Amino acid sequence: MRLCTLAILFITSSAVAQTAAPAPMPTDAEIHRMLVTRVETQRQATGIVVGIVDATGRRIIAYGTMGTDDKRPVGGDTVFDVGSITKVFTALLLSDMAQRGEVALDEPVTKLLGSKDLHFLGRGERVVTLLDLATHTSGLPLRPTNLVSTNPDDKYAGYTTELLHQFLASFEFDRDPGSRYEYSNVGYGLLGEALSLRSGVGYRDLLRSRITQPLGMPDTRIDPTDATESRRATGHDYELKPAPRWDFGALESAGGLRSTTNDLLNLLEAILGYRSSSLQPAMRAMTATTRTGGMQPATQIGLAWNVYRTGGGGIAWKNGSVGGFRTFVGYDAQNRIGVVALANAQTAVGVDDV
Repeated sequence: MRLCTLAILFITSSAVAQTAAPAPMPTDAEIHRMLVTRVETQRQATGIVVGIVDATGRRIIAYGTMGTDDKRPVGGDTVFDVGSITKVFTALLLSDMAQRGEVALDEPVTKLLGSKDLHFLGRGERVVTLLDLATHTSGLPLRPTNLVSTNPDDKYAGYTTELLHQFLASFEFDRDPGSRYEYSNVGYGLLGEALSLRSGVGYRDLLRSRITQPLGMPDTRIDPTDATESRRATGHDYELKPAPRWDFGALESAGGLRSTTNDLLNLLEAILGYRSSSLQPAMRAMTATTRTGGMQPATQIGLAWNVYRTGGGGIAWKNGSVGGFRTFVGYDAQNRIGVVALANAQTAVGVDDV
């Protein structure tokens, strides 16, 4: 959390400085020195890639290798598991479907499921809505209690939709949905399933047709291809030992995506208006609808995005921590700056501060 605060302070100082002169962005050489220190001295990854987009265009700064046993250099097209950044894409699907009139944010999730076992999900008269799921205010926990994997390094393996429904059918809410923020992979797994059922298309195909193809993000996918596998960095644990990849099963819409810095910069360019996209109204709506909460030091939680607002502006960001990787994507809409940082080690430090 301290590291994310450092990033917030930098952006905030930039926003405050708007009344005079914008705070200067770090130079490529300065960022490169950060990455050398992080890899060579602090041993927090074998390779890190940073991407920046602003009014001058995009730039990519990378340092290190794809693995302890893979000495190829990392770069803008290196594939990383991005973990919970997946939630941004699931929430963008929700926002786009709401813009099209296919769903409503206040719609009960059980209305989309059509499951006899889940005719009601909530407490008292308050049901869980799509907005509750997208803002982590549903009252559902981080993970279900009926996981079947005995491997702590791949805790979601083998988790099916049937098991998810069994958990939800027996879950007892201790508060009304919508009343309090609590980060939930369960909620986002359920949200992905609900959107797929409403559209009549599987989550992976829906994501491809609605989001990644229109934005020109061919390497952002759950199911690997030979091409993406050949460019995938090896994930490592905090001791820089190779880490097994996670299989999210029925919760893949919460954390199953892999992507590249170049792909994620395409997303940020569309959000910031540097790239034309029909998804821009849906992107704006993701931070227009907020509730109290989010990861510290956020002041609000939008649809997946943590939002930090000050009198002079604010930023939105999402990070990820998944078997062998730490990731970050964020942007300042007012100053039109976007940042991606991807590292191939699942350490406590991560890359939020970078």
